[in-house]
Amino acid sequence: MRTQITFSQAIEGYLLDARARQLSPRTIQDYTNSFDHFRRWLDGADPQIQSITRDEIRRFLDWLASTRAPHNGIADRRPQKLSPKSILNIHTALSALWTWATSEGYADSHIVRAVEVQRPEPPAVEPFSRDEIKTLLSACRYTEPYSRPGKAECRNERTTAERDRALILLLLDTGARNGELCYSPRIDKPGLLNRHIKRRSSAVKVVGKGTKERIVHISHPTMKALWEYQLTKEDAQPSDHLFLSSRGYQRPLTTDACYHLIARLGERCGIEECYPHRFRHTFAINFLRNGGKTLELQQMLGHTSLAMVKRYVRLAQVDLEEAHKRASPVANWRL
Repeated sequence: MRTQITFSQAIEGYLLDARARQLSPRTIQDYTNSFDHFRRWLDGADPQIQSITRDEIRRFLDWLASTRAPHNGIADRRPQKLSPKSILNIHTALSALWTWATSEGYADSHIVRAVEVQRPEPPAVEPFSRDEIKTLLSACRYTEPYSRPGKAECRNERTTAERDRALILLLLDTGARNGELCYSPRIDKPGLLNRHIKRRSSAVKVVGKGTKERIVHISHPTMKALWEYQLTKEDAQPSDHLFLSSRGYQRPLTTDACYHLIARLGERCGIEECYPHRFRHTFAINFLRNGGKTLELQQMLGHTSLAMVKRYVRLAQVDLEEAHKRASPVANWRL
């Protein structure tokens, strides 16, 4: 075995290796946050990684399930209990650390693999309906109605109407992730820039996980909405962020701001569970429902494997089964 190193030194060595292997900034940040949870549990101690036991890893994961962890985001929020998915992610990060430590000779055995962790059921995937999308797009145009004493009820045009309409149509038309369109401040990922819009080919270049680029095609209504939005941006440069926080300001729209924008629009429209990733689900299921192929969908969504695409296939088949029950002339005519 090599010279013994502490847990902190192991983290430093692993992160150097992760950057050399060009892991995505998002993955490195998530793993760093996971390691910080273990540091909190160690409460100031920094033991040699070789001395950490399987039982300590197990007690740490039990502690995560019963302790409120601080929020790692920018906004000031109350500590929250970690979900089974978050605990699984931390287990995955520690497993990656021990994989590196054992391969480099700093640990004798991979103690993390010997500790089982609960694998949560995947969350329910429910696409938006056509009527819900139309309602959301209508909500982009005007503010909520309001009234003043002695005057009729009225509403104003929203200053970000063109931006919000273009954003919703682009999310729906491409199945792109929030972080592929908007600025991610935690990992300094820019999202879409003006130069990424390819008008002649009706396409958009997006940068997905692991800085993997892909070209996604868009329909004419979406391209028109993007063009109308870009008309509202004065002195826009090709290298500028496409989606800005508001008209007249050059600050980029962040992923958190996009999430809250979609949630607020959904609340106004009476739509529950309204969040950016749901547009991705809606695109995928409708793509398959309308005859799209699984490999094509995998490329469009930027998935490295078919696992999630196969889940969409199952959901689309269930959707078709329900549609057949509603539309079958034999069933409805009671023949």
